[in-house]
Amino acid sequence: MSLLAGYWRVVRGFNRDIWLFLCASAFLAFGYLGVMGVLLNLYLLRLGYGPRFIGLLIGSGQLLWAVLALPAAGAGIRYGPRTAMAVGFVLIGIGAALMIVVEALPTSWWSAWLAGSWMLLWAGAALNTVNGVPYLMKLSRVEERDYTFAAQASVFALGAFLGSLVAGLLPGLLSEWLDVSLELPLTYRLSLWVAPIAFLVAALAILQVRPVTLPKPQGASGAGRRPTAILLFVTLTLFLIAAVEGSLRSFFNVYLDTGLMQSTSRIGLIMGVGQLLPAVAALTAPLLMGWIGAGRTFSWTSLVAGILLLPLAFIAHWAVAAFSFVGIIGAVSTSQPARNVFSQVCVFPEWRSSAAASATIGVGLGWAAMAATGGYIVATFGFTALFAFAAVLAFANALILAIYIRRRRYPAASIAPAN
Repeated sequence: MSLLAGYWRVVRGFNRDIWLFLCASAFLAFGYLGVMGVLLNLYLLRLGYGPRFIGLLIGSGQLLWAVLALPAAGAGIRYGPRTAMAVGFVLIGIGAALMIVVEALPTSWWSAWLAGSWMLLWAGAALNTVNGVPYLMKLSRVEERDYTFAAQASVFALGAFLGSLVAGLLPGLLSEWLDVSLELPLTYRLSLWVAPIAFLVAALAILQVRPVTLPKPQGASGAGRRPTAILLFVTLTLFLIAAVEGSLRSFFNVYLDTGLMQSTSRIGLIMGVGQLLPAVAALTAPLLMGWIGAGRTFSWTSLVAGILLLPLAFIAHWAVAAFSFVGIIGAVSTSQPARNVFSQVCVFPEWRSSAAASATIGVGLGWAAMAATGGYIVATFGFTALFAFAAVLAFANALILAIYIRRRRYPAASIAPAN
């Protein structure tokens, strides 16, 4: 009870800027992880595309996300993270809207149009994600940081839950109202318009947050020397966990739809519950970090994700799939605050934008690699091979982190060694 009281005391003390930032994060998750996470792949399937194209499309955008991470960090330093994030939200919204109008074009244009729109969306995502972590570090006090990142992961999960429920219900309701089949793309296209609206609300919310400036890297000597080894390690670990998460984010709804033949409403419900429970799990992150450290929290949650991928890979039943999905997303959500704090406190403040960029590069490359290769793995070997491979990556990440932590190779800049 005292732990919960202390937790609530810290959260209640969040300033207005933190709450607005969390609001923007919730709407981003509602639109992307929720609405688009459930419906976009199903829409593409009904346009006639298969897992290979979907995987390559997703991978191309996320590869661009990684490539633009360092320029996005530079934009945040030059123009301020608030401006960079607001522009990012707008680009995400425009990219999503352009994808939805693809049917108005000649069929021969569809693939190129979808790819270009998707890349525009992920160019905005680079501005948003790279600048969000150092921005939140500046908005919060040192004693609040574990809690603010946990709260962000929690509202992200809550927004994704609500978006998934809406996405699961809308196509069916529109199908009955318009008297059209759910096998046609119309109801999915109309339902997807909820996402750009959510991104616009997120942009308006972030514009209400006070502007801050990020320190410029000096790169001279001593404390200002570029922490190349740490940045590369951050990129590697984020690559592995992103590949694990990407296997689910990119193909889980395709698995339920084409592999297990589940209805859209059930897919939305499963993915919605899979987002809601992690909202609670993410709130435990500060307690775990206070108990075993950010690094070990990251390592143990990777191990849990790997274990839960095994039944998903080898037992073809919707209930097993739902259980594994909820658990894996819960583990990943719990690890998110830990890996954010871990990457940020391992470098001096002037290198935090670079650390955020390195993390984004790792996540972008991990998602892109799994999306691009996952479509081929599914088409050639099936979903069992995809999820089993993801489990191997999760175990590898847990092992690498455990070895790193055991050797205690922390930089002198670390204000709170993540042990």
